[in-house]
Amino acid sequence: MDSDISTVTYDQAHFNIDADARRCWSFIGETPIVYKNGSKKAINVGGAYSDNGKFVFYSMEKQVKETILENMKLLHRRFPKMFLLLDKA
Repeated sequence: MDSDISTVTYDQAHFNIDADARRCWSFIGETPIVYKNGSKKAINVGGAYSDNGKFVFYSMEKQVKETILENMKLLHRRFPKMFLLLDKA
């Protein structure tokens, strides 16, 4: 492969603000209480990592085709010649 072509991996993730605590400590015979803030806030991000160590991420409103394609256009501006690796998700 040409030396001016970058290998880039891209993936998306969804992060919740609230903790997903399913276990906690309690005294024997007492009902365990799991404290949560009840927040429904979350963030979607798409990120790319290149073979030369550059990391790029984009915040997304939703993980839909149009948003991901827009991220691909921004990524193409950053890496004009790239070999892009995607997962099947």
